[in-house]
Amino acid sequence: MPADDCGLGLKDLLLIITCICEMDYSIYLIEEPENHLHADFQKKLLNFISSFEDKQFFISTHSNVFLDSNKVDRLFYCWFDKSVQVSDKTSMSKIVDALGYSITENLTADAIIFTEGPTDIPIVKKMLQLNGVVDHANIKFWPLGGDIMGELDLSIFKGMSNIFALIDKDPGSAKVRNKFMDNCAENGITCVRLERYSIENYLPLSAIKNAFPNEIPQSIKVLDPDKPVDEQIGFKEKKKSIKGRNHRIVGTLKAEDLVNTDLWDFGTSIKEHLEKSS
Repeated sequence: MPADDCGLGLKDLLLIITCICEMDYSIYLIEEPENHLHADFQKKLLNFISSFEDKQFFISTHSNVFLDSNKVDRLFYCWFDKSVQVSDKTSMSKIVDALGYSITENLTADAIIFTEGPTDIPIVKKMLQLNGVVDHANIKFWPLGGDIMGELDLSIFKGMSNIFALIDKDPGSAKVRNKFMDNCAENGITCVRLERYSIENYLPLSAIKNAFPNEIPQSIKVLDPDKPVDEQIGFKEKKKSIKGRNHRIVGTLKAEDLVNTDLWDFGTSIKEHLEKSS
């Protein structure tokens, strides 16, 4: 079928794809690609864009499809208050609310994963991607807020089979974690407590060194899975943490780095759940 016989949305989609494939640029600016485009095609376009590792895309949008945290590295919220304001630290709930969507729409996701904090999400996302989960499912991530997890009301999720929680070992907060796990069990939520000290203990030392060139002593050859990574590489005494660069560290992760770990098994269990419910 000739492009001229198609709707305006499909014409625009073909133009975007052609520009990306035929023009050798490293940065692309796309304004509101959702215009005249069905939500399913919006998702396909986002999947297509996220497949390019050597190109960077800046997208302005009013569509919640392009807020998918599984595919998007950063979210910037822009608004006008006497002058143009931009924030890259706005909560997802505020952005969704500003676009006119209800936070309860997240409950219709294929899976919702609770993580201890927002810096855990890039690692979990990468693991799911390597496990073949992310590209075929609508997965939402909700940070628990660390040690306040024991006080959260999880009753709203009772009876839902698509809720999963991932917390780390951290024996110093065992009481809080045990309380949270009991709460999950009471409400039928699958909760996995990692065997290693924290989720950062699953990152290869080589990937951490690449993210912090010349900052980690070359004498460090291996990391103890039962001790904080920051403490082992000398960051704790400098009041620094690798957490802020987790999104960069995972860029070099491979499946073989995580296979045969309980973190990988967590992703496999979600994959199996999604396959059964599809």
